[in-house]
Amino acid sequence: MRKVATTLEVSVSAARVWEVISDFGNVHRFHPLVRRAPIVGEIERGVGATRRCEFYDSTSVVERVVNWVDGEFIEVELSEMMMPLKEATSYIKIKSIGENAAAVTLGMHYAYKGSPRGWLKDVLIMRSVMQKMLTKTIKALEYHVTTGKLVGEGGVQDWKVECYRNTGGDMHIAG
Repeated sequence: MRKVATTLEVSVSAARVWEVISDFGNVHRFHPLVRRAPIVGEIERGVGATRRCEFYDSTSVVERVVNWVDGEFIEVELSEMMMPLKEATSYIKIKSIGENAAAVTLGMHYAYKGSPRGWLKDVLIMRSVMQKMLTKTIKALEYHVTTGKLVGEGGVQDWKVECYRNTGGDMHIAG
């Protein structure tokens, strides 16, 4: 399985970040590509909770929690996806680094479908695209947590510009 991950420092407490990300069916509030993410089934939090992330481009993916450590970590298994992946998991990890600061890691483990050509496409294109998307998502999470504004097509359209301006140009990038 291939792996891609990004860690950024955010100017928000780990507890506040956890409060937002553990609201499992509301990922659309901070994820810049997710239009909505209704819960599928009875479980809303913890291992077994499942949501269908519906994206602005009309595709979707089902995410089922396979690992949940309160206040620290959520890992989901992806299925019913349009991406050219055989299998994939995604995770978010939060670590307190101060009263109003946290390190947020967002990552994926995945196996690409197909031939050596698919592997080459992964190396040359997909890893870079995924890395940028993970970074963008953490920045959007910080923006949402600090302002309460929705991010994405239905929320603040120019959140990147506003986020950049509100932090004096420091996007808190670490690692």
